[in-house]
Amino acid sequence: MPAQKIRFTKRTLESLPMPPKGKRARYYDAATRGLLLDITSTGSMTFYVCRKANGKAQWERIGSLTDITVEQAQKKAAEINGRFAHGNDIRASRLAYKAEPTLTDVFQEYVKRHAVNCKTLGEMKKTYERNVVAFPYAIINRHEQFLADMKMSTIETRMAQDLHFRLKDEKGKYSANRTIQLLRAAVNACKGSKFYKGDNPFEGITLFPEIERNRFLSDDEATKLQIALDELQNTETRDFILFCLLTGVRKSNILSMCWSDVNLDSQTWTIPGEKTKNNQQQVVPLGDEEMKVLQPRFLRNFDADGIGKSPFVFPGKGKTGHLVDPKKSWTTLRKRIGLKDVTIHDLRRSFGAALASNNVNVAIIKNSLNHKDLKTTLKVYALTTQKAQLQAKQSIHKAWRERIEQNQQNQQIQQIPLEHSDEKTNSPASNQ
Repeated sequence: MPAQKIRFTKRTLESLPMPPKGKRARYYDAATRGLLLDITSTGSMTFYVCRKANGKAQWERIGSLTDITVEQAQKKAAEINGRFAHGNDIRASRLAYKAEPTLTDVFQEYVKRHAVNCKTLGEMKKTYERNVVAFPYAIINRHEQFLADMKMSTIETRMAQDLHFRLKDEKGKYSANRTIQLLRAAVNACKGSKFYKGDNPFEGITLFPEIERNRFLSDDEATKLQIALDELQNTETRDFILFCLLTGVRKSNILSMCWSDVNLDSQTWTIPGEKTKNNQQQVVPLGDEEMKVLQPRFLRNFDADGIGKSPFVFPGKGKTGHLVDPKKSWTTLRKRIGLKDVTIHDLRRSFGAALASNNVNVAIIKNSLNHKDLKTTLKVYALTTQKAQLQAKQSIHKAWRERIEQNQQNQQIQQIPLEHSDEKTNSPASNQ
């Protein structure tokens, strides 16, 4: 039977007659170039793309009507047509397409070659899993569309933008921005190493504007928090939160804090450079308040022979062996005492702010927070100068007001002799 051209819809295709025994029928889609449905007398209905190159017909199977929808077949056919336009050879383009990396292949290559020693590698993987693998960039005909398993050549900038906007709507602009930045970096790194040679669909996407967070505890709030911690029954959460506030050290370093890095005699904690954000060793002096936290934990962890139950100061039951972020306990505590908008990282900022408020030298604050760049420290320092600015401003205003009042008093004093002089001039005694 000669091939016919019809408009493919589910109803139309299901109503097509079966060909006679031993024969087959073929129908082309009027809306999609090269897409045809091949029907056998046994009832098999299969989608193909058929295109001519150099006078010869070239075929590529898409799938059975029982396995895929008409819309999916049309989409796949459009993809094959796109490849055919570049090579005029369906077989060669198919092999090249199969060899082409997916977005997940690119990300895994990035992790293996470029980010394997990155301190935030764990967070990168979590971001990719949550926001790319498990998060659809779009929902089309009630079907979720994911970028993770798509070939790189099929990912358009429009799709990347759709992912960016969906993430912003459902997870916030910070999460959306970090995801696009991660994917952009991964693709660029793989382009640089020739693992992938195409365009970067995540390049040129404008990030959502972010307001830099500057929340830190006031003196009253810090006092309120410490009182609440003293009353807390969960000693793990209590000691961890208190240590964050007392030292100003990054949360990740405190969570993975090892006894081998702590010297109770000299009252120091040495964080190796490979564990710090700026790759520089940090020596943290431990005061009496920190020692009140560490000494009981040391006694509970080590027996008389010095054998410890855990190498970590804050041990945990998970695969890391140490405490993980106590988000639930912290959320419950901060809401109970009215600090709903405070994060654990804000405690680090609060420590730096407290140092600045007490006129501690900027260089000392920089070392205390282990900042690599002084500009970062100055941002913290600047946040705490508002109170000092207000006091200075009020003192200037007071001085101005005092000068005005003094000037007014001087004018009044100067007027008094003139009045007395007039009285004396106009008195009866003076006229005589």
